[in-house]
Amino acid sequence: MKLLSVDWAIILFTVLIALYLTVFFCNRAGKRASDFLASSRSVTFWLDGRSIIATTPHIDKPNRVTQRMRQHCVAARSSQELA
Repeated sequence: MKLLSVDWAIILFTVLIALYLTVFFCNRAGKRASDFLASSRSVTFWLDGRSIIATTPHIDKPNRVTQRMRQHCVAARSSQELA
């Protein structure tokens, strides 16, 4: 698979945004670990919400798929049976 310049631009943009947010909130944090991890409780609602939404679907999907595969073996091929 060959990446185009647009692909590299998207990857670079994403990494730069992540680095910017890291430096921004790192500078706002105090000396305590709780200040760093919770950003002194001053994170905006949209950033906190994006973090929750981005990580939630990945928590239970592998467990559900494994459970369905144990119950139905390989016969459960459709996405409805695995969801």
